[in-house]
Amino acid sequence: MKILLIKMSSMGDVVHAMPVLSDMMQHHPDAVIDWLVEDNFADLVRANAPLVRRVIPIKLRAWRKTWRTAATRQQWRAFKANLQSQSYDVVIDCQGLLKSAVVSRLVRLNAGGRRVGFDVNSSRESLSSWFYSEKHAVSREWPAVMRNRWLCAQTLGYSIDTPPQVHLAALSQYAAPRDDWRNPTSPYVVLIPNASRASKRWAGVNWCAVAAQCAAAGFQTVWFWGGADELTYTEALLDGLSAEHRKMAHLPPFLSITQSAQCMQDAHCVVGLDSGLTHLAAALGKPTLGVFCDHDAALAPITAHAQDASQVASLGGIGQPPSLEAVQAVLAPWLAA
Repeated sequence: MKILLIKMSSMGDVVHAMPVLSDMMQHHPDAVIDWLVEDNFADLVRANAPLVRRVIPIKLRAWRKTWRTAATRQQWRAFKANLQSQSYDVVIDCQGLLKSAVVSRLVRLNAGGRRVGFDVNSSRESLSSWFYSEKHAVSREWPAVMRNRWLCAQTLGYSIDTPPQVHLAALSQYAAPRDDWRNPTSPYVVLIPNASRASKRWAGVNWCAVAAQCAAAGFQTVWFWGGADELTYTEALLDGLSAEHRKMAHLPPFLSITQSAQCMQDAHCVVGLDSGLTHLAAALGKPTLGVFCDHDAALAPITAHAQDASQVASLGGIGQPPSLEAVQAVLAPWLAA
């Protein structure tokens, strides 16, 4: 059975879909699975080898801004040719958006093949359900990981009888080493104070207090950032640390997603906002604490994978950032372990 999984973005959503790979291979060990994903996250999906045979990158986010250019149209034609070079028995759209549903219609099917997705009441965009030949009801109140797993289980006829598992065994193959950055030699905690929207941010004074807590327990801190604005914001946070705690803080250069994942693999634990990297840390099996400030933590919680459920936590909610005391209370036993 040849399966194409469609989950294009964002990073957190891609990570939430990864457990379906082990589910599929457990119940259909002879299946061949390909994955269509945004180019920025392609290496992250490739790191799931050998569960994923082929990754099909798409640059839809970039193409929408330059659609009228000849270069973009040429890239689109190349993408379409690559996509249609194979045919599939099942196409499963775990995205549930109109854009992913439209892309699913471009896929070539074998005789009797199926295009599968969420039904009209389950999709994130209800119009997407019109593009599927088979639709399944999946509660929108369920956590994201369970929604993905349930859709695939209903499609392929198996029961979900194990905790979610992610296999990123090939991560090092896609995380190019940097000569200007090495993980600290002493134990460290990764802090992720940045996210895709400023509304997700937690008070800067709280991050300084968490860094002080880590330092008091003998841990250095590594502060992740993305673009130029995030670098400026993170530098300002570090300026708020005392001289003693600033010596324990590390600001790495820009790290790719896979390089960030390697850094988190060696960390003692991770504290981060509701971001893709924080969800990835949990998928890597690290003790992970998610700080939610503008999203319902019940819908996309930090999910236990290889670790015990007591080693993950999701605090806060929409307009209800968690208190410093609540975060420190969860972090304290992890630092003492």
